[in-house]
Amino acid sequence: MAIALINGQNYTHQQIVFNVGGVPLLSLSDLTLTNATQREFSYGTSRSPVGYGDGRDEPGDVSFTLSLTDARALIKASPENNPNRLAPFNIPVTYLNEGKPLNISIKNVLIISHETATDVDNTDIKMSFTAQCSHYEIKAV
Repeated sequence: MAIALINGQNYTHQQIVFNVGGVPLLSLSDLTLTNATQREFSYGTSRSPVGYGDGRDEPGDVSFTLSLTDARALIKASPENNPNRLAPFNIPVTYLNEGKPLNISIKNVLIISHETATDVDNTDIKMSFTAQCSHYEIKAV
């Protein structure tokens, strides 16, 4: 089995601090961020592009997976016990590595859907959340 690296660093789950509404959720097992900007090439009189233009930033996609214990805390804090009804919120994520933390602030997260999964060989029930965010900021400390 290959070792998963993030920017060339081997992180363990204990080194990732994930907060929702100020409550640290320690059972994070998966976090995916995708953000895109509209970009187009500009052409002159030839077939080759002479430059490019940046458009607006599109909403980013966020997905994360929690154990049922942490997911219940998120559900309890939700209107009508439905996380899809939560108002947009920010999620600060901190990667701790050799005394050099990396902070990612995911802005205006809006949960779109969630699903529960388990398997026969594992007693831990996982809940996956899919959301959109306006953007995220990365700060190396």
